Amino acid sequence: MRHTFIMFVILLAASSLALTQTESQKAGKDNGAAQEVKEMIAKYREALVQRDLTALEHIWADDYLFTNANGTLLTKAQRLADLESGASGFESINTNEDEVNLRVYGDVVVVNTLITLKGRYGGQETIGEFRSIHVWVRRGGRWQLVANQITRIAQP
Repeated sequence: MRHTFIMFVILLAASSLALTQTESQKAGKDNGAAQEVKEMIAKYREALVQRDLTALEHIWADDYLFTNANGTLLTKAQRLADLESGASGFESINTNEDEVNLRVYGDVVVVNTLITLKGRYGGQETIGEFRSIHVWVRRGGRWQLVANQITRIAQP
């Protein structure tokens, strides 16, 4: 009986160690996801500034949701309509590279950044610093933005 108990403990410890190593390997390897998403972010920002609706149609997933700085939730169709109408448009979107935090979770990448925007949003001029979070998902072999939110940084 004691021998069986010792074997059980050894098997339990070995399987726990194997599981831990597997999870560590998954977390440690992004298989190029980080670089791919960085490239997608650059394309995304360029598409916003250029008002390239065709590119944005591909970048934003069909179930994409955007939470703007006022807390309003917008769909892909609403964002595209705002850009097409000219109610929203961006002259520049700049990222502080020291303030980029990118985390890979398999086929999901979460990116937090500090950005400076200049342009129009909802028909009003907008300029300032914002915190931005993006959630990217790899679907069908390509990265799509499924959600993002911006929060204005209050000036002291």
